[in-house]
Amino acid sequence: MKMLGASQVFGCHNATIRDDLMAAFNGKTIAGVLDFIGGAATPVCTDVVHRSASDKLVATTKPRFPTPPEGLVVKLSRTSIKGNEVGKTMYEDFLPTALKAGAFVPAPEPLVVNKGMDTA
Repeated sequence: MKMLGASQVFGCHNATIRDDLMAAFNGKTIAGVLDFIGGAATPVCTDVVHRSASDKLVATTKPRFPTPPEGLVVKLSRTSIKGNEVGKTMYEDFLPTALKAGAFVPAPEPLVVNKGMDTA
């Protein structure tokens, strides 16, 4: 992830992930948390944003989100890119230009199985 521009990288299976994130965000403003993963990541996300001095917002794509701690706002977002402006904005307006400019780096490298699609 650092080769893609991340200043810090955290392992979600690291036993100290909660403390590592709190240390990284110490003295910084958190706009909120976007939880696409759910499961074990959810309590970590909610705890980090709840313990921060920032806005208390968690946006999630996961239904049946657990009851958040008092003062924490959870918003459910079920976004589709079909039939709205999101798909066009991403795949026609943004990506072609960003790929040419090197501002968007596709990763990880593709894994070609056998001889790829050319053998079909």
